[in-house]
Amino acid sequence: MSQTLLGTPDAHATLVAAAPPTPLLSIHDLVVQYRTERGLVDAVRGVSFDVAPGKVTAVVGESGSGKSTVAQSVIGLLAANGRIAGGSITLNERREGPTELVGLSERRWRGLRGRCIGLIPQDPGNSLNPVATIGASVAESLRIHGQKDRRAIRGRVLELLDQVGIDDPVRRAKQYPHEFSGGMRQRVLIATAIANDPELLIADEPTSALDVTVQRTVLDLLDRLRQETGTGLLFITHDLAVAAERADSVVVMRGGAVQEAGPSERVLTRPESEYTRQLMADAPAFGNPGKRERIVVVDVAEGVGSDPEPLISVAAPASPVLEVRELRQEFRGRAELPRSSRSMMCRLRFHVERHTR
Repeated sequence: MSQTLLGTPDAHATLVAAAPPTPLLSIHDLVVQYRTERGLVDAVRGVSFDVAPGKVTAVVGESGSGKSTVAQSVIGLLAANGRIAGGSITLNERREGPTELVGLSERRWRGLRGRCIGLIPQDPGNSLNPVATIGASVAESLRIHGQKDRRAIRGRVLELLDQVGIDDPVRRAKQYPHEFSGGMRQRVLIATAIANDPELLIADEPTSALDVTVQRTVLDLLDRLRQETGTGLLFITHDLAVAAERADSVVVMRGGAVQEAGPSERVLTRPESEYTRQLMADAPAFGNPGKRERIVVVDVAEGVGSDPEPLISVAAPASPVLEVRELRQEFRGRAELPRSSRSMMCRLRFHVERHTR
């Protein structure tokens, strides 16, 4: 009877539906070594995890844990003294199907980077060509992957800038990186990374150089793009709170090895690894932050009385670890400008308390 049931179309459809989806990216027993003056160093040791289509996998760990080395291995951009010494990295390409990335030729890599795998680098201040316009930087990836029509390239560039939330794309495309804020430069890097509709995005600490408000805007943008396009996201971060908020699955690394991996809800609510528990205890969003530094800022702009009201009123400690008084900054400019117009900062006074827990 069971044989008859298994042979029916309904039973076959049930089995297909129950089968887990094929991972977009599968890393198995990855080993990466670096040549140093002291010999070979194992930077990554036996790392394994998957990234599903349309999902976020966050790799979390302290500096030196090997998380960025994993990302560089996935996109074939290891440093000159690094090499993959073992394991496999399989990308389920849209065109070619499963492709083994370990041992891939540089010619083959040039066809994959940008088209199948997009990279959002860490520092928006140093990742754009300072002498190229924003439009030229975004267009470069399109030209590399065979787009020749100038009008089509220009249209796609403007479409991308609009997609990532940059106002007035026509004007902005003609500007240079120094005319953009850090958050806007990061949006440009995202536009460049998604220009060829890759199936996998690697975001290597994409918000670490941004302030908290801009961080959230950039992360919301990545979420929206992922949901709209079905792109898988490999998110490298040291921020456990960001991983908890944004990731579907979390991989915790330390010393080049995986300490724990699984669905983010399980890993962050019922961690099995002692190291994961320690990370959570040390993160203000999870552990007890205790008493932390407090900053008092007082505006003492010209024309204000000698006893101004604090902008942030907090009782001053007996002996602050840092104290600044009458801070003022001016920039040299045209001599005919009035002195007041050359002052870029009113006088400030603030202090930072000693850290206590």
